Amino acid sequence: HLIAICLKRVLGKKGKYMPEWEDISSVAIAVQNMHLVASAAGVAGYWSSGGVDAGLASEPVKQFLGLADERCLGLFHLGMSDRIDKYRASRKPWADKVTWLGDDGKRVENKVLKLKTNGGDHKGQASSKKPAKKKPAAAAAAAAGTKSWL
Repeated sequence: HLIAICLKRVLGKKGKYMPEWEDISSVAIAVQNMHLVASAAGVAGYWSSGGVDAGLASEPVKQFLGLADERCLGLFHLGMSDRIDKYRASRKPWADKVTWLGDDGKRVENKVLKLKTNGGDHKGQASSKKPAKKKPAAAAAAAAGTKSWL
């Protein structure tokens, strides 16, 4: 299945557009959320630009999608895969990528984070320890009692 990812710029209340990069970022966030929901449901997916400045910007494609002033930013491919359960991203711990700076602009080591959640305050310490093995996304969603749909 293919989903056309399109951007329609809309004037705000004051008759001005938001900066284009904010509109494009908003579309990207929505696509990421769609990808997360698909993954949690066991559906494979990816975003491909498909030639934003060429094929997807052509008049026949714009007519097919019913676009006037809108832009097609790509296509989101969805489908079933027998390899999705085997896919696991390999990323370094986030703490290896974050540098904390104090009020004086100097690097701060062993920064303690205070996180506010619905359940109260929690403290977490930045660490480069290997994270615990995670459940597959669909199992984690089921364990949390959440529902997802496409």
